[in-house]
Amino acid sequence: AWLRDQHPACQTIIGLRDIIDDPDTVTETWHKQGIYNLLENCYDQVVIYGSRKFFDPVKAYRMPPRVAERVHFVGHVVEDVSLPEAPARIDRIPHIVVTTGGGDGAVEEVAGGFLAMLGQGLLAGEVTATVLPGPLAPAETVAALQATAVGTSATVESFAPSTSPHMAAADLVICTGGYNTAVQALRYAKRALMIPRVMHRKEQLLRATSLSELGLVQCLRPDELSAERLAATINAMLADPAEPLTEARQRGVFDLEGSANLAKFCRKLLTARETTAEATHD
Repeated sequence: AWLRDQHPACQTIIGLRDIIDDPDTVTETWHKQGIYNLLENCYDQVVIYGSRKFFDPVKAYRMPPRVAERVHFVGHVVEDVSLPEAPARIDRIPHIVVTTGGGDGAVEEVAGGFLAMLGQGLLAGEVTATVLPGPLAPAETVAALQATAVGTSATVESFAPSTSPHMAAADLVICTGGYNTAVQALRYAKRALMIPRVMHRKEQLLRATSLSELGLVQCLRPDELSAERLAATINAMLADPAEPLTEARQRGVFDLEGSANLAKFCRKLLTARETTAEATHD
């Protein structure tokens, strides 16, 4: 309201990730909390950090026409890191990376479940593994994971500056389905098994399920998770020579240049503003 009053020429932009929650929950909440009115009256532009062909929040969340006409999809936003040249793999022992993103949930279920399964010797062949609990994982949880990993071929790293290089070096990534983790897998991983965290919202489940339906990842619901089922899925994925995510990048299935596209969009808005100002001055 202050910007509208004091700086009416200022363009206000709200950015939304591709999936917020299931459509019924979002529409009910947005009606109850007045979000539709907020979008219509307080923002000039609505930027979606995603792809309409993957998930269309305009349709799913029933955005009114005056809001829908202001929506711009810029593609997914993911960090761009320089990757070291991959060393030659002589032994060809598959390497698995397990990450739970920030580590604020599902660490015991995903990382702990993987280590327990590994300790039971259920995999068909030898593997190495790196487990990344995440910077928000409690210290006692990380210590418990490290204790569980003793005697296995897995190492547990309490902190990693970025999970992207780990994903790029892995034969298989096992991860949750949060936005950042998912788009990192889309950009860097060869294969991914997503075990979405399902707590107070269904965002991760919807994202993992949609990617699975596109044939890009495998998805295991938390309520389906068992040592035997996890091992069977990993065995099947490692036995398949296909690299769905590598192939998807080669086909350009997803636009992963969201940050660059957003910069271009903002530049376009500034140019339009400058042109209008010059015309008004003349």
